[in-house]
Amino acid sequence: MKYFVVNKELDFKRGYLERAEYSQGRLRLLPGASDGVFISRIFDGRETDMTWHRFCLNGKGPGGASLFFRFYCTDSLEFTADGRSFRIPELLKDREISLERKKELLGRFLKREAVFPGDILLHELRGRYLFFMAELFSQSGEGPEIKDMTVFFPREDWLSYLPGLYRREKNGADFTARYLGIFQSFYDDLSQRIRTGSRLMDPADTSMEWLKELAGWLQLEDFYIWPEDRLRKLIQMAPRLFAETGTVRGMLDLVELYTGEKPDPFQVKRRGVFLAVIWTGQKRRKSFTGTIHTASFFW
Repeated sequence: MKYFVVNKELDFKRGYLERAEYSQGRLRLLPGASDGVFISRIFDGRETDMTWHRFCLNGKGPGGASLFFRFYCTDSLEFTADGRSFRIPELLKDREISLERKKELLGRFLKREAVFPGDILLHELRGRYLFFMAELFSQSGEGPEIKDMTVFFPREDWLSYLPGLYRREKNGADFTARYLGIFQSFYDDLSQRIRTGSRLMDPADTSMEWLKELAGWLQLEDFYIWPEDRLRKLIQMAPRLFAETGTVRGMLDLVELYTGEKPDPFQVKRRGVFLAVIWTGQKRRKSFTGTIHTASFFW
């Protein structure tokens, strides 16, 4: 099964944002805003009259009513309204046209509405192109946050594997397809996790939650004091750093990785103590000490 994922800053910038922003890996309301809108880019399924399959949302909010979705689907990106021609991509990004007017013009393509759709089927959506509008609302001063969204296509249901008897009566067939869809969703999610399982072991790509697990496996103490980007690089460099434990080179690399600045090394040979200093102009800003040929490292 194919899918589109919205989970990076570029994905959100390619859409339309109003009183909302993407920051720290989340889509959220602007500070002080009571509501906001995100309209996705247009997803092209490459097939006319195609039925879309499923939508999954990874996010959280103060309440279900804090997030409202509208799903649109069409086979053509051009239409005429009030004697004027429109192209949907340009209409979505046009800030001269109010949000309410956009809703009015796009109403003919609206196929489904949902409140905080964590995991829903999109079998009502038929057409080559799909896009959605997410409205965010603040409740008690707290707004929702969206980490990522996934659209699966085309429609695939397990009903096709059953004898034709189960497809003869339309209402019964729709119920059976939706019922089987519950178990199919579990199966698809598990299959996806198995296919992408190797990404969990990639420090550059895995989630912060799993990054902490990797740090634990490597016995990295006090990893929580490391900024996320440097912690990822630390785990990537772990094999080399472990090999350099107790050496001047190893300490220099570790200090530079932690601070982001190149230190100046000094060594007191008699006691085997090593000092690394970071300077600002003529003043010493930070210093780090360690013992050569041991695994100790301290401020």
